[in-house]
Amino acid sequence: MKQEYTALATPHISPTSVNDLACSKRFWTLRVLKQWPPRPPQTYSAFGTAVHAISARVFDPKNSPLPNLDHLEIWAREAFFKARYADRDARQRDMDRAKRMVVGYTQQIDCEEAEGTIATERPMHVPIFVDGRLLFVLSCVADRLLVHANDPDTLVVVDLKTGKPKIELDQSCVALAILKMTMPGYARFVLHYDWIDEGGRVDRDTVTTADVKGIWPRILSRAVEVLTAEEHLSEPNPGCVYCCLRPSCQPEVGVALDDATDLFEE
Repeated sequence: MKQEYTALATPHISPTSVNDLACSKRFWTLRVLKQWPPRPPQTYSAFGTAVHAISARVFDPKNSPLPNLDHLEIWAREAFFKARYADRDARQRDMDRAKRMVVGYTQQIDCEEAEGTIATERPMHVPIFVDGRLLFVLSCVADRLLVHANDPDTLVVVDLKTGKPKIELDQSCVALAILKMTMPGYARFVLHYDWIDEGGRVDRDTVTTADVKGIWPRILSRAVEVLTAEEHLSEPNPGCVYCCLRPSCQPEVGVALDDATDLFEE
């Protein structure tokens, strides 16, 4: 029997979750049913979340002139005390590290760009209907939205990253699609990925709408396919390597050393 879901449980497709569409079972289990296997707290995730929270306050237009570091110590404490840290000393070390990163980052952002910030941590949602039925919601949180004074027709979203540089165009496409649908008053849309290292040094990669041309129809088609399917079976793909459902989908088979020794001897 086909599984149903209510409007309150309507799945969200975001830059984070779009890659899960590669496997019908993974998307349905994790993003619709929200049945996540037990996972230990992930310190690296908490750290990245805290850095984003601090940066949002530093570049918040309400705290102009920007960037504003006057209350960095307070904002850092607020961000890290919300994070899940079992060890107080570890939290303090990460908090000090995050402050150095944010300070270093602000030193590489020119004043014109900083003052062009119009919002930070802006949530965006676009309900998508198919045949009159709410099927899914596109959603994202824009780290920082800005408009350059010399280019008022272009909306720029800055996505701050603390991990290893890696661009996934499907993720970029979803973010840009949401921007275009929620803020149609702009003529152009640009996505900056700011990869920030331990010293606050930044490498910036830029993705434009031209870079994701042709990808959006495939994402929409796949979303409809997965969310209207009668069954949600596992579909092996490169993402299986890191999938939290892999132990149940692809259980490991142990082999005794004696059985493996003469594997190619006949």
